[in-house]
Amino acid sequence: MIVKKNIPLIVTFLIGIVLVFEWFIPTDVGNQVGTGIRESGIIINSFAIMAGVIGLYLNETRKIMSRKNDWPYSVWMIVVVSLYIAVGVPLGYQSDTYQWIYNSILMPLGATMYGAISFYIAAAAYRVLKFRSLQAVVLLLPAMILILGNTPMLTSFWTGFVDSGSWIMSYITQPVYTGIMVGVALGTMATGVRTLLGLETGWLGRKEEE
Repeated sequence: MIVKKNIPLIVTFLIGIVLVFEWFIPTDVGNQVGTGIRESGIIINSFAIMAGVIGLYLNETRKIMSRKNDWPYSVWMIVVVSLYIAVGVPLGYQSDTYQWIYNSILMPLGATMYGAISFYIAAAAYRVLKFRSLQAVVLLLPAMILILGNTPMLTSFWTGFVDSGSWIMSYITQPVYTGIMVGVALGTMATGVRTLLGLETGWLGRKEEE
């Protein structure tokens, strides 16, 4: 119980301290140790991906054998993953065959998916952006200006939409985005400190102790 509870926290603390000192107080020894830790992380990630692929095969195979709902999708999943493994492992992901599969199949499918999602986004925006309150008006007007400013047919008649959209992005959106990113950075730092001190244990798969 002690090993399961404390060893991961100790390892995390030691590795975190080494990487922090390597970043803020660079030395030759620290750089070598940090490089070794990062390379070890790459190796561990490779084994984790392998375990994930094996789990994917087992899970999808069970769905096919039991004829659960949407089991044909499981067949397609296994076929696609097997194809990428059969091509990528012996030839490498930079080979012409692998790149052809990616550029000619995956990218068009992704573009089609995002194209279909855009209609749902437009429908959701139409339901949300209505003149129901003052807050809705504040959201609607800039959104409409930005949409019109990114419509080539309308901007060819009047370039004011482009200028107004640029002003909104520069003087309204960017400061707000900067504030959000500062908040995210502070939250990330706080989470990192809590993890190093062993106060954040959710990543170990158990609830935080009272």
